[in-house]
Amino acid sequence: MEPVFLVASVRAYVLCGAMDCCLAKRRGAQEYCNHESDPGATTAASCEMKAATITLAEPAETGALGVQQLKRLWSRAILQRQGQPAIASAEAHVEHVVLDALGMGLEQTMQHLFRAVPSFAEFEQWIIQTTGGVSATQVARINAMLTGAECPPEIARWLAEVEADAPVLSAADVAFWDEHGYVIVQDAVPEASRAAATRWRSCGAGRRAA
Repeated sequence: MEPVFLVASVRAYVLCGAMDCCLAKRRGAQEYCNHESDPGATTAASCEMKAATITLAEPAETGALGVQQLKRLWSRAILQRQGQPAIASAEAHVEHVVLDALGMGLEQTMQHLFRAVPSFAEFEQWIIQTTGGVSATQVARINAMLTGAECPPEIARWLAEVEADAPVLSAADVAFWDEHGYVIVQDAVPEASRAAATRWRSCGAGRRAA
């Protein structure tokens, strides 16, 4: 199922100063953006974005991180936030994969974009702060996935090792999955981890304090 983002009401804003209110009227409704009471408008740049006229970015457009498709995702969300149609029908899966590869959640990201309405530079900085940083190898792998280019050598070696490993599921497991829609993977948790969990429970560590 493709994600659908619903905007309850369309807001219009005009930029004033960083310490002033942003007032506007649109479709008979008066809205405001106060830098103290609205957590999503902590900067003048965020307030300006709510009134800015932007266009849908091209897939190859990048910012400081150099990740393709990311600016397109950001611009699409901002357009939707402004009440303009920009549904990512054919690209929703690709953009979800990009967020996964960056270590970001889809709902987490969309909530931030719709609430904070950041500039693209602020959005990239938020990703860095949230994930603890994005490596050059991550960026190269994401862009290779999007463009069909070769992966970085270290990623190619890792993928080759994964492919060389024995299958986790047997032919019988796959057949059971096809028939029933689920499968039980035996010994998925190492014995040492199971023993540690048992000791944790026996010590009452998982119980709530009275």
